[in-house]
Amino acid sequence: MAVPNATTGVNTALRSAELGPGDEVLVTDHEYNACRNALDFVARRRGAAVVPVEIPFPSIRRSGRCMRSSGR
Repeated sequence: MAVPNATTGVNTALRSAELGPGDEVLVTDHEYNACRNALDFVARRRGAAVVPVEIPFPSIRRSGRCMRSSGR
């Protein structure tokens, strides 16, 4: 199905997901706000929990150097 933008696509997918009480949805702390708001709304209405996972940005190695993308 074609949608006009990514936010509409995320909303469509979330509202068709079979979430219910006791379900958990993992999200990073880099989530786009419009998509996160939609997720919070759907989860709250269905009794599911949204579990944010913190991912440092930029990713730092223990050596203190930034990790670089391999370009793949």
